[in-house]
Amino acid sequence: MKIKALLIGIVSALLLVMAGCRTAPPDEAEILQKLPGNVANIQMNNPFSSSTSAEDRILEIESLRIDSRHTEGGNDRVFCTIELKDNVYHVTKEILCIFNYYGESGWVLEEWQDDSSPIYTLVGEKPFSDEHLIDYVEKKYDGVEMRDFEQAGNSVKYSLYVQDEHPYCGSYGKYNVLCKLGGNGWEIANEEDGVQTVWNIKGKWMYTRPNGKDKMILEITDYDIESGILKGTWSCSLSLFGSAMTSGFSYPLSDASRVGIAIDKKKISIYDNPTIITMHNAIEITPDKILASGVRSGVIVFTNCEMTRVE
Repeated sequence: MKIKALLIGIVSALLLVMAGCRTAPPDEAEILQKLPGNVANIQMNNPFSSSTSAEDRILEIESLRIDSRHTEGGNDRVFCTIELKDNVYHVTKEILCIFNYYGESGWVLEEWQDDSSPIYTLVGEKPFSDEHLIDYVEKKYDGVEMRDFEQAGNSVKYSLYVQDEHPYCGSYGKYNVLCKLGGNGWEIANEEDGVQTVWNIKGKWMYTRPNGKDKMILEITDYDIESGILKGTWSCSLSLFGSAMTSGFSYPLSDASRVGIAIDKKKISIYDNPTIITMHNAIEITPDKILASGVRSGVIVFTNCEMTRVE
């Protein structure tokens, strides 16, 4: 019995010695050294990019703070707050690190995981390049240049200027894009389109088919684009596939019962019988061209043919 008691005592003493030899769990500096590189990665969307996937950014870890930990035997669960930074973002996020103790290998980081939604703060530089914004606005206008950039909190405003010149109209003015950074990433919060379009469409235009019978004439003597008013005449004569008979019309542009007019910043549409949307005679005035389409008896005689200025 004495020998058995002695053996139990020796084993107990060895266990105590082994437990006493286990190194202390890692401190803040050691945790920083053991963290993998991807802990410093964030994914940030770019609303102006053609790619729908978020872009990876690798930030620098500025600091790590242990908030709490629970150590039991050879297992250590540590709740930390880390701060990361690059030239655009300052990010604060909480992570959970799980360590296990393996004798000679010491404390090994088994896994880490985000334990909260990151908090983002902008630090001054543009989050999106000028080229991204110019490409975005050039979906509406040509001749776009960057003018200014402002940041307030987690909002940024890009101010651009448009000078978009064409034969029949020009567009000029400021275009502002306001972006906000929230919990779901970046979003375009507002667009201020201060661009004014000035049309230059006084005159007379004509399209004549090679047969000499089918023609369309547009004459604009005055206009008020903001009020949707065009003054002048619209006339057309059409034959039907070589028929000796022609039909036609001549309407004042101000005759709303016969002439429909639709105006936006890039196109003026003129069409007969505004209750019929398909298969009608029509003229489209675009910044670069004036196009005519003629229909007789429901059959298209010509479509989208460029008119020539004659006066």
